[in-house]
Amino acid sequence: KVQDNLNFEGNTLQRTNLISSNPNKTSVLGESVTSIFNNEFSAAGQFGFFTNRGVPLERIDFSGYGASMFSNWLNSDAKFAQTSQAKFDVLIGRTAHEVIQVRSVIYPWGIYVVRTITLFRVGSGYVYRVDSGWRAETDGEYDFNFSVEDYGSTNFAATFEDYYAGFIPDPPEEIKNLRPYAFYPGVVKRISNVQNIRETTDFPNFNYNRPKVAAEAYMDENGKVVPVEGTSELGADWNVTLTPVFFTANVKIDDVKEGAVDGSVLSKEMVGYVQINPAGTPIPRDAFAQLLRERPEIGGAVDCLVDVGQTGQTIRISRVEINNALDANSREVFVGAAKGTPVLPKDGSWAIALHNAQTEEVTPISETYGVPLIRGGEWLRGGDGSWSANQLNEDLRLADPIDLLGNNPGDLFNYAFVQNTGSQKTLFSQPSFEQGIKVLKSATQHFADAYHLLNSKGIFPNLNDIDALLDLDAEDISVNILKEGYKLIKKGTDALANPVKKALQKVLPKGPWYWVGSAGGDEPVKIYLRYSTPDAPNSILDFDIDSEAKKWVSAMNDTSIVVDLGDMQELFIVRGSFNSEKGNPISVDKPILEVGPDLKPIYDVLVILVELSQSLDTGSYGDLLKKGLEVAMSNSPETWDYKFTAEKEIPLLRFPPPALDSATSPLRLEASMAIGAYFNMDMPTSLDVDQLIPSAGAYVEFYAQLSVMCVSIAAATVYAVGQTEVKIYGDIKSGPGIAMRHGFGVELSVGLPVVGSVSLLYMVGIDMDLNTNQIEVGAFLLFKGRAEILGGIVTVTIYIEAQGTITRQLPAGVGGETNMEAQVTFGLEISIFLVINISFEESWKETRQIG
Repeated sequence: KVQDNLNFEGNTLQRTNLISSNPNKTSVLGESVTSIFNNEFSAAGQFGFFTNRGVPLERIDFSGYGASMFSNWLNSDAKFAQTSQAKFDVLIGRTAHEVIQVRSVIYPWGIYVVRTITLFRVGSGYVYRVDSGWRAETDGEYDFNFSVEDYGSTNFAATFEDYYAGFIPDPPEEIKNLRPYAFYPGVVKRISNVQNIRETTDFPNFNYNRPKVAAEAYMDENGKVVPVEGTSELGADWNVTLTPVFFTANVKIDDVKEGAVDGSVLSKEMVGYVQINPAGTPIPRDAFAQLLRERPEIGGAVDCLVDVGQTGQTIRISRVEINNALDANSREVFVGAAKGTPVLPKDGSWAIALHNAQTEEVTPISETYGVPLIRGGEWLRGGDGSWSANQLNEDLRLADPIDLLGNNPGDLFNYAFVQNTGSQKTLFSQPSFEQGIKVLKSATQHFADAYHLLNSKGIFPNLNDIDALLDLDAEDISVNILKEGYKLIKKGTDALANPVKKALQKVLPKGPWYWVGSAGGDEPVKIYLRYSTPDAPNSILDFDIDSEAKKWVSAMNDTSIVVDLGDMQELFIVRGSFNSEKGNPISVDKPILEVGPDLKPIYDVLVILVELSQSLDTGSYGDLLKKGLEVAMSNSPETWDYKFTAEKEIPLLRFPPPALDSATSPLRLEASMAIGAYFNMDMPTSLDVDQLIPSAGAYVEFYAQLSVMCVSIAAATVYAVGQTEVKIYGDIKSGPGIAMRHGFGVELSVGLPVVGSVSLLYMVGIDMDLNTNQIEVGAFLLFKGRAEILGGIVTVTIYIEAQGTITRQLPAGVGGETNMEAQVTFGLEISIFLVINISFEESWKETRQIG
C-alpha cells in the first residue's frame, strides 16, 4: 500500500524533456503516463507542494561527484489512473535503471490496463527506452468497484445504498466493493482477450469538469479513497480527462449462431477511453453518461448471426455498444446493445420501420442504421466474486437502450416490423421475444387495408389517422416464428400441431372513414368508406399471414364507397367485397353501382333508352350497363404511391339503332353519361382532356344530341341539330366547377342507292368552364362531312373545327391574367372494314395574353 512506502516530502515533476515540434506534450514517459505521474506527485497536480504523497524515493546519497538514489516505490492498490511502481537506480548522477508503471481502466467496458516505461543504460553509456504500451490485466466485465475508507458518515453510505455490494462494518471504517455505476449488459456479457491497445488521435480527449459534492469520494495524499464531505475538496474541480484507444478483443454475445469461436466474436477495431484523471476513483456517473452521449464512436464492429433468445428469430449483428438510460430515480444507468439487422422473411415484403410516438409517423430505416437488441437484468457480483445478470423474466427487445427501464421522458421512437403486400400493411410495434418461446411479441398491432393506404405517403399510415377498426391489439392472435418466417395463429395454439384455418375474423365498425374531405366539412367533394351495405350491417375482415405456405390474405365483404359532390349527397355508391391475396391483383369483387336521388332520374332515362334500343335491335346494347363500371386500385410497395378510381360509363346510345337508321328518319337521338371518383389519379378537370392534374375528386358528365327532321325531298333530308355537353365536377385542387358546351346547327343527309349515305353538318356554339381558379368562355364553328359506302363497309369522315377562347385566371384576392386563344383543327378518318383504319388530326393554335 502507498502508506507503507518510505517517501520524501515535497513533489516530483516529470518535465517535457524531449526535443519535439510539440515540446509541451513530449517527455521520456509519453503524454499519458506523464499526466498520470505528475497528477500524483507534482505540485501542479492533485496535491500541494509539501504533502505526505511527496517524492517516491527511499534513499539518496550525496557526494562531490553526484548524487546516488535507490528506490522501488510500489502501490499494490493502484487502479484508476494511478502510479503502481516508481523505481530509480541512480549511480553518481547517472541513471542506471528507471521504471515508471501506471494502472488505469478503459471505459465503458471496465478493462483494467497497465503501462510500463523502462529506461536503462548500457555499457556504452547509451540509454534505451522501452514502452510496453497499454496491456490488459483483466477482461471487460463492467467492474468499476472501489472501496472507501474512513467515511465516518452515514450520509455517504445512504447515497450509494443501491450501488454497493459487500458489507459495512460496525463501527464504520470502510465500504468495500462500492459500485459507482449500474449496468444492464443485455446480450453483450463481457470483453475478453483484449490486445493491441493503442492510443489514437482520430478522436480528441474527453474532458469534463464540475465541482465535487459531499456524497462523492476522492483519493487523498495518502492514497486513501475517502468522502469529499467535510474536506477541502468540497467544491474543488474534478478535471476529468480520458484518452481514446483502439484495441482488438473477443466479445461474448448470447446465442450466437454463426460467426463465433467458443461463444465469442472477434472485434478488431473497438474504441474505448482510458482514464487519465482523476486518480484513485472512477469518474463521476454524470461524466460517464456525458462521455457516451458525446462520443458515438465508442463500441466495436462485429459480424455474427444471433438466434434471439433461441426463439428462431435471427439478427445479423454488426456492432456492440454501451449507452446510457435512466432508472426510476432519474439516475444514469448504462445499457449494453447489440445493433444489427433482423433477418425477415423473403416473401411478404417485410421491413423494419421507426414509429415516432409523438407525431405517430412511421418511417423506414436504412439497413445500415442497425436496430439495437437490448435486455433487462442488472449486472451484479455474486458471493463467489463472479458477475452475472438475472434475466430469467426479462424479454429481449428491439428498442433504443435509453428506453430499457421505461423512464425516458423523451421516449419518442419505437421500432416496428411492417408487412407490406402492396394492398395491405400490418404494423407490429415494439417487437420483443421471450427466452425459448418461438413467438413474435409486440406492444401494438395495426392493420391498414387498401383504403387506409390511400392517404399515406410513407411506409405505413400515420397512426393518428387510423381508428379503432384497424387496431388488432385486443384480438386473440399470436405470431409464431417459423423457419420460413411468421405465421399468424390464435393464442394458445401450435402452428404445426394444431393449425387454424382462419387466424383472424374481425367485425369492423360501420364508419364512415374519409380519405377525401371530412364529416361535416364544406369540401367540394367527399369520398368515404362504409364497412357495411343495406344487406349486411357489418363488414367482416378475414386476415391471415402464413410464411410457411407463402400466402397472406385479407378479405372484407360488404364495403361501400360513397361519393358526395357539392350539395349532391351520395351522388353514387359502389358496393362490393374487397379481396387481396398473394399472387393476385387488388380487386373489388362484383362491384355494384347505385346512384343517388339527384342523379337517379337521368340514369333511369338512359336505362329506358338502352332497353328500348335493345328491343329494336338484336342485342347490341344488351351488356352496356354491366360493362360500364370499373373500379381500380394501385398500391405500389416500392414507391408508396397509392391510387384509386371508380368510373361508371354508359357509352354513346343512338336511337334509332344504327341498323335501323336511315337518311329519312324523322328523329335521331344520341346520349351518354359518365360518373366517377378518383384519388391521386391524373384526371381531367375540364373538357380539355390534355389538362391532366394528379388530384382527388369526383365528376358527373352528360352528352346529348338531338336531330329533328325539318324538310325531306326525295332521298335528301334537312335536320335541325342541337348538341349539349355538361360536366359538373369537384376537385381538391381546382375546387367545384361546371363545364358546358352547347351547339346548334343544320345537317343535310342524303341516301343514295348502292353508294350509301352522305351527311354534311354545320354547327356553331359556345364553350364555358367555370371554377374557383378560372373563367373560360369560347365559341366554335364546326364543319363535318361523313360518307358511308356499301352499307358502312367503307366510311370516310372529314371535319374542320375553328375555336376561339378567352380565359381569365382567378388567384385569391387578385385579378389574374387574361389570355386569348385561337385554334383550328382538321381531321380525317377512313375506315375499310377489316382492311384499313386511318385516323389523322392536326391542330393550329395561337395564344396571346390580352390582360
